[in-house]
Amino acid sequence: MGKDQKLIEKCPACGHDEFYRKGTVSGCYVYRYRFDGEETYNGEMHDTITYKEGKTCYCAECHKPLGVFEIKVDRVNK
Repeated sequence: MGKDQKLIEKCPACGHDEFYRKGTVSGCYVYRYRFDGEETYNGEMHDTITYKEGKTCYCAECHKPLGVFEIKVDRVNK
């Protein structure tokens, strides 16, 4: 966290405790099917997709911009 940033625990406008970042997705994918209707492996479907996440954070409830700040998420233990 930069020296100009303050800790935000909720949206200052509405008090909601979740936020999001907007992003873009580009590329193409292959989705495999089986003729018998059973599921098949599509594990590499996202390998050729490019994701670019924006930096500005927005409130998930009122959608007001909250600013740009570093996000630390422990996705392994969630």
